[in-house]
Amino acid sequence: MSPDGRFIISGSKDKSIRVFDIQTKQQIHRFKDAHDDEILSVAVSSDGQYIIAGSRNKTIKCIKLPQGRTFRKMDSKRKFHETFILS
Repeated sequence: MSPDGRFIISGSKDKSIRVFDIQTKQQIHRFKDAHDDEILSVAVSSDGQYIIAGSRNKTIKCIKLPQGRTFRKMDSKRKFHETFILS
């Protein structure tokens, strides 16, 4: 959920990240191919400007909103990220 409580962010098996408006229950953004493998965990930065997403391929990406471009990418030593990430 975004810090202001207005949006829910989800990651999915199709490698995309979706942003939903809680009030209207509508999808407002879809960042197609946000990762190279299925997305298992997502979080939003405390200022609401970035989405942090962990993938099955052992990478973590920091994605700048609202454009959806990758700001940073890190490789992880973990097998994969399947739980939440704190931002």
